[in-house]
Amino acid sequence: MTPTFEDSARNFLSLLNKLPPTPAITFRGFVDPSVTQARVVTSPALTATSRSLAIATNNLRTPHVGVVVGANGRDLTALMAGAPTVNPQEVNYLPGTYFCQHPAQEFAGVTIQVYEEMCVSEDGTSLNTARPLDSWDPILAVLGPELRAARTRCLALPQGGSERFLAPVQARQPAVTGWKAHRGLDSGY
Repeated sequence: MTPTFEDSARNFLSLLNKLPPTPAITFRGFVDPSVTQARVVTSPALTATSRSLAIATNNLRTPHVGVVVGANGRDLTALMAGAPTVNPQEVNYLPGTYFCQHPAQEFAGVTIQVYEEMCVSEDGTSLNTARPLDSWDPILAVLGPELRAARTRCLALPQGGSERFLAPVQARQPAVTGWKAHRGLDSGY
């Protein structure tokens, strides 16, 4: 009997839930320039990111880089180590993950947009940054080398290999009250 799409999705989510949360700075190949001030969104679907800027942006097909700062993504890199083509170095965020989406900025010839993963407080009344950063330094320590690597070498990616990283984050406004009070919303680093 062939499993249905729903069965496959349920099995994949079960696998992701068994993996440990991973603090990481990862990438997507999409930026929303219409965002003019930080806002909190939640994704009703999986949010796929990659540790590789080149993979996430399809070799910088467009100069847009979403930078995801998180603590609870599920890292599939080791599971995909034997991939027949390129290992996507994928880190997935589970459905219902909250992100603070910051306005886009220009950096080293590309447009970047930072997404900070957010967690609901224990009392359920606010959101807090899952991985608080005091400066841009941790982001730049990852972004700088990845950007240089993407510009100097073009990866041989399979057809459609980057598509899940290039789509907008499927977002909706959160239903948590008091969420504007968290420290990260006004951080600006």
